Amino acid sequence: MICIVCKRPIERSYGAPGLIGCYCQYCATAKGLTPEQILKSQYEQAIKELTEENERLRAENESLKNDLSWVGARSVMYVSKECPNCGRVRVEHYTNGKHVCEKCHWCIEENQYRETPFEYM
Repeated sequence: MICIVCKRPIERSYGAPGLIGCYCQYCATAKGLTPEQILKSQYEQAIKELTEENERLRAENESLKNDLSWVGARSVMYVSKECPNCGRVRVEHYTNGKHVCEKCHWCIEENQYRETPFEYM
């Protein structure tokens, strides 16, 4: 193990080796930290990092769910809606319940462009 401050090898660590890292006795003493304070700060940092990672994965999961709703989707009919992106009044209604402009492939529900619909690929 090495100290996360001075990068020296540690004989006796002050911290949580599996989480963030450890301080050597010199760095811990220089910072005026007790082993309990170091552990507390490292656990708090680990919780913060895991929470951020959880939020990132949750957002990625939602994005993947959205993409999966397009698998096998096909156009059922045209509806008389105006595309908010290009203004054309020829929007396709898909089997997944979404509406996409025939001209510019703007998805009204997702508020973003879709690639060429799967049925034409």
